[in-house]
This record gives sequence, structure tokens and C-alpha cells, in this order.
Amino acid sequence: MTPSSDNPFAITGIQAEKGTHIRWELSEIRKGDDITYQLSIYNTKQAPGWYVDHVFVKTDSRITPEFKISVLGVIREGS
Repeated sequence: MTPSSDNPFAITGIQAEKGTHIRWELSEIRKGDDITYQLSIYNTKQAPGWYVDHVFVKTDSRITPEFKISVLGVIREGS
């Protein structure tokens, strides 16, 4: 996620709606004065089946104080 010059922001928090079958890591990548955020979301579900969750990203932006990322996964049985 790269803030635009029209809507600069810093990420102030991340929270999953359920958090049952996922974990996440947030990294900041800086190039000079520019910053990009890399959000990696990892599956933790072991049993076969679907899972759905949402990750809410909170920012210090007045325009977009929070946005939602949908997470959908399926674990299939091995052959």
C-alpha cells in the first residue's frame, strides 16, 4: 500500500474481524522520503474447508481513516 500525495497516511493499526485462520505481518519499505506498506496475510487453517475473514487497516488519514481487505481461502485435501 503506497500513500498518494493527495491522501498521505500512516498505518496506525490492523485488526482482523475473526482472526481465526489467518495471521499477518506489516512491513514498511522506505525509499528516500517515500514509504510503502507491505501487508502479508498467512493462512493458519489446517483442516480442509473454506474460510472468510476481513482485515481492517486503520490509518491517520482524515479521508480514509479505515479500509477493509477481504480474505478468502480454501484448504483442500491432499491426494
